[in-house]
Amino acid sequence: MKTISQSWDATDEKKLKELVLKKTNIDEIARLMGRSNRATRNKIWHMNNKAKMIIPQSTLPKYDKPLSSRGDAVILSDVEAPYHHADFLNRVLDLADAWGIRTLHLAGDLLHFDSLSAWGAEWVEDENEKLNIIADFLQTLPEKHKRRGLEELHKMGGIGTSNGLSDELTEARKVFKSFTNFDEILVAIGNHDDRYLRALDKALSPRELLVQMERSADKRWKIAPYYYTLLETVNGTFRITHPRGSGRTTAQDLCAQFHCHVIMGHSHRWAVNRDVSGDYWAIQTGHCVDENRLAYVMQRDAKRDAHCLGATIVRDGVPWVLGEWSPWNTLKGM
Repeated sequence: MKTISQSWDATDEKKLKELVLKKTNIDEIARLMGRSNRATRNKIWHMNNKAKMIIPQSTLPKYDKPLSSRGDAVILSDVEAPYHHADFLNRVLDLADAWGIRTLHLAGDLLHFDSLSAWGAEWVEDENEKLNIIADFLQTLPEKHKRRGLEELHKMGGIGTSNGLSDELTEARKVFKSFTNFDEILVAIGNHDDRYLRALDKALSPRELLVQMERSADKRWKIAPYYYTLLETVNGTFRITHPRGSGRTTAQDLCAQFHCHVIMGHSHRWAVNRDVSGDYWAIQTGHCVDENRLAYVMQRDAKRDAHCLGATIVRDGVPWVLGEWSPWNTLKGM
């Protein structure tokens, strides 16, 4: 006879179900099963309610559908238009055209949004000084009041070192209208892009960025609420990301976390490494902004790495990490 402490195995459960279906008396079932009446009743109750106890699936969305493409691609990060480095960008795009690359991944910080930044020049012209004082104060207010205040200041003609958000966007649009040689353009969000989304309380609507760039009607342009995109190649997946961190080992750490190649922006650092396993590329791809146009860089010394121009073209699964010193004519002939 079984003891009460013994678990019910598959044979026991099958026999119990047969006895229940025959409408056998509980006392008789307990005797035949070698169990106490209480243990028998509990087991029958759990068998009858097992289906009812299944936890329902959550109705909330899963964030598992980032933008992705296959094959070759150009990766540009930190364009920060209209503070972009036009000469470098044109060299990269010219090489991409020579190699027949038709897909572009923009790895965050498409726009600089200097007019929405809490950072400004170390000095400002007299006519803008009062506006900047007001702007600094607005940054301390709740989002709703800050947004309304910023909108009013934009109408007044400018905040910070730029001539206002309207002029900044006008200049930036010229850059993105020039990306005519691509069939597909995938956009990841960056921290600079966040400035606009936060200011207008549009945190859940990244498509607003395409609207402001006047690219929302262009079906080649795609954006999703992710700070990364994926590129599938013959040599594995490349995660093209604008991460929160920007440390020297961030790309390698992300390789270990996601088990794939990583090409990251945000750090403004140019570095080509392998991860700790040696299996994956860990690339900090540099930036495409002209640091000579950045007041916070040029007007005040700070202990930081130099901004390094850079971009990456992944061709046949191999990353070509480009810099201002790249042998462009030689590469075009390859």
